[in-house]
Amino acid sequence: MDGSVELILVDDGSKDRSGAICDAYAAENENIRVIHKENGGLSSARNAGIFNATGRYLVFLDADDYLDKDALAQICDVINTVHPDCIDFGWRYVSNGKAMAPAFHKLPKNTLLGENVLTEQILPPLLNLRNDPDGFIFDFSWNKVFLREIISQNGVMFDESRRIWEDRPFVAHYLRYCKNYYAMDRCYYNYVFTFNSLSQRYSLDFFRIILANFRHYSELYADLFDFDTQYANDYWCHAIENMIFRSLEQKENTEQIRQNMLETLADPQVVHWYARRNPENAFEKKMSSLVISDQREKALLGYEKKQNKQRKQEARRASLYRAKQTVKKMLGR
Repeated sequence: MDGSVELILVDDGSKDRSGAICDAYAAENENIRVIHKENGGLSSARNAGIFNATGRYLVFLDADDYLDKDALAQICDVINTVHPDCIDFGWRYVSNGKAMAPAFHKLPKNTLLGENVLTEQILPPLLNLRNDPDGFIFDFSWNKVFLREIISQNGVMFDESRRIWEDRPFVAHYLRYCKNYYAMDRCYYNYVFTFNSLSQRYSLDFFRIILANFRHYSELYADLFDFDTQYANDYWCHAIENMIFRSLEQKENTEQIRQNMLETLADPQVVHWYARRNPENAFEKKMSSLVISDQREKALLGYEKKQNKQRKQEARRASLYRAKQTVKKMLGR
């Protein structure tokens, strides 16, 4: 291993032989250090790594994923030449051993982007203030390189109360203190898709996190951006609405989920979004009216009826498709 690289392995209360394997690696290489701790989740493990790091820059690597072999050497070349506050690079999905096409944003590559680019192009889509797929830098921490000094001086940490959706608030918090940004044109990170991983599961915390994200962003950037624009109100209202539909699909913890939905629809910030959004159709207009007038039970019933209607329509389409396929087979087509 390159002597300039420090590798910190965090054994987050593993129940298998992971800790012993980490210790074996550390015994063979002085650049590797192992932290054994009680299980606290991904955010806790990353924070443990941050607290124990001594290097100037930090790169995160999640369990099961991997970096290309030449990644760190080439990242170090950029660091030693340009000294950026933040670096990002491309990534790819790996499923069943097969790597998908690399994913890149469309911001300029291999050049130092200044604070004006951060403010005008990078932050607005990241903070859900503008729909700009080309300017969206991906809200992952694992395809970026962070300057440890910025993290330590400004208290930028992962929220340990979260088991999901922990990356974007960290990235948004970190970028608040950056003066520049550097995007590499190379793809280094391999994200290994695991069925039923934490990122795929439903969480009772989803509604709380949506609201927490909005409040986190608006507090961090109140002096730079207006978070009460038409686009912002529409975006966050749709985020709540989409999560209601997803929640109604769940078969477990239904009473707790229902209570979460009712409490969310009573939150003053959510009521504000419904009041200020621009309804796209009669259904959205009706739901807004019910939420604004504190008729949450009726609003929830409206969402349930709409979802049931959509399920019936999807079932009819699926039945029609199967019937067509059967006819084709009978006709030998």
